[in-house]
Amino acid sequence: MILIIFALVLCAMLYGYFKEHNIYNPLFLFCGFIGFISLLASFQFYGMNKTSDKAYFVIILGILGYICGIGFYKIVFGRLKTSISDVVIEHNRINTKLLFVAVLSMTIFSAYRFANILPLLLQGYALDYIRLVYFGVEFDGIGISHITAVIEMFLNLPLLYAIIAIIVIDLISGKEREIGNFTLTLVIIWISLATIVSGGRATIYIVAVELFFAALILKRNLKLSKGTKTSIILIIICAIVFMFLMTSNRATNGEYDILYSLYTYFSGSMPHMSYRLDTIDFSNQYTYGMTFFSGLLRPLMLIYKWISGSFPDVYQMTLDIGVQLQTAVDIGTGKSFNAFVPSFFYFYFEYGYIGVVFDSIIYGVVCQYFYIKMKLKMSKRNIALYLLIIQGMLTSMIRYPFILVYYTFAFFIIIMFYKKQDKI
Repeated sequence: MILIIFALVLCAMLYGYFKEHNIYNPLFLFCGFIGFISLLASFQFYGMNKTSDKAYFVIILGILGYICGIGFYKIVFGRLKTSISDVVIEHNRINTKLLFVAVLSMTIFSAYRFANILPLLLQGYALDYIRLVYFGVEFDGIGISHITAVIEMFLNLPLLYAIIAIIVIDLISGKEREIGNFTLTLVIIWISLATIVSGGRATIYIVAVELFFAALILKRNLKLSKGTKTSIILIIICAIVFMFLMTSNRATNGEYDILYSLYTYFSGSMPHMSYRLDTIDFSNQYTYGMTFFSGLLRPLMLIYKWISGSFPDVYQMTLDIGVQLQTAVDIGTGKSFNAFVPSFFYFYFEYGYIGVVFDSIIYGVVCQYFYIKMKLKMSKRNIALYLLIIQGMLTSMIRYPFILVYYTFAFFIIIMFYKKQDKI
């Protein structure tokens, strides 16, 4: 099975690269990433369990569906042809005042949350426990209130995801930078506090990924100063060091192996999906398309819940997917593993193999839409939107990104923070 995946992915990557002449087009990036984590899992390092043929078959169907989605978009909108080198950048100005207010407010909010969990840190609690507090577990009388959870879900995280993309684009824009150093400093403080409060590491990974691809996308159009290049390199190095410290702190038994951590972080989702496919009874849990739009539908579902007292059963099942995945299991490495599964696993909840194919086609269309939108008009806003898509593709070993309400809302926030600038 892994050979079929490798051949399929290789063909898709080669076609995507020679067709688009870059490595950040959806076909190359997403298929390459899925192939990468599949190949890693097949090595079974550290005694990792073998991924089942059923799980690999889900991956194959998902890749084929995604490729079909890319092809479908090209067939329908194929007459809109352009190349990045032929496009004039139409910049969109950032609403810097609104951005500053948002950053300052969320920095204060994150500082408040940090102060709340500081006693646990001073007592020597590892970040594994801090993360449990973040998800609602109480330790020594320290927990999270309902209003704090609501602010985190609907304001802090959507703003964080959106502003990371906005900041990295502005950072590499050289003389065209609009965001002041004070605001940038607040953003760094905010990201650091939010990372510690959540006990997670994904934010640091996202910052590094978006910095890299923002620089890659804009390198033909913007000449970076030596100082800007140095700043980018320093930020990436600091992000890697910070991620290392965060990960080692979560090693509650005092042992830490960075290679093991990186290996399971990217490939552990495969045997984990394999285990869940074998142990979950999906027959009474199909969501019939609701999972794909779960994040987008959350506001409407909250209104429905306010009126009726509960979510519709089919929507509630989309939320229960993540709950089922939280139970830690042994994937063969001797250490517990939970939460992470490829996006295709969520699609399987829609209607089995049919759901995997259908949702993968739609996801391919969505990714291609934002990519083509960016190619046709290289505005900062469109680049920021596509950076969110890249983020979703390169965190697809964790979950399907659009099931998250804060990831979905981040797209609308990016649109809100940019204002039209007339061409000169």
